[in-house]
Amino acid sequence: IPEADREAHKKAHRFARVAVQDLLSYHKNKIEKGRADKNLYTILKDDIDKTRENYRQRFGKTAARSFDYLHYELVLKLASNDLSALGPQYPGATQGD
Repeated sequence: IPEADREAHKKAHRFARVAVQDLLSYHKNKIEKGRADKNLYTILKDDIDKTRENYRQRFGKTAARSFDYLHYELVLKLASNDLSALGPQYPGATQGD
């Protein structure tokens, strides 16, 4: 990552980590069931969609748009590194410009 773009990437990644940690804290029981049933996105759709929109608004026009840190953290932490746990309705990573 070029030096000039690093700060935007750091901020986007930090935002994503905190947002996913908040989901983990607020919805612990739902998340355990959602992982087992492979439908995390369906049961947390409103929260995930709000977070995705906020992330897009904050970082969609910055250098950080080239990598979807929120998607990365959702898969890594929320879904325990199992993309299928988010379920078939999950829209996937956002595409950069």
